[in-house]
Amino acid sequence: MRWQDWMNVLIGLWLIFAPPLMAYTGGPGGTAAVNSYLVGIGLIVLSLLGLVVAASWREWLVIVLVIWLIVSPFVLDFLTDGTEAWNSIISGIVVLIGAVQALRARGKGPVGA
Repeated sequence: MRWQDWMNVLIGLWLIFAPPLMAYTGGPGGTAAVNSYLVGIGLIVLSLLGLVVAASWREWLVIVLVIWLIVSPFVLDFLTDGTEAWNSIISGIVVLIGAVQALRARGKGPVGA
């Protein structure tokens, strides 16, 4: 596992716990919250999969998932709910940077810890 995978697990956990902690406008069952839960679970699963499979397709799936996280406030119409929107956008950008860096580092030496 690379450091990016551990970061993704932490951000995935954050996405799961953020809706109740940040009091999302739609509540725990609102569109933004459900999106946050699903993406968080997806990030955790894909990152823990790194313990079993070291393949670049995982990073590509993470990239697709976080691009969705970044555009979801626009698509699912919760852009006006500042807290939810900014949490999705910033979390997505952080993970996207890590995933791109992991792809670029693939094949350039030993993997992580």
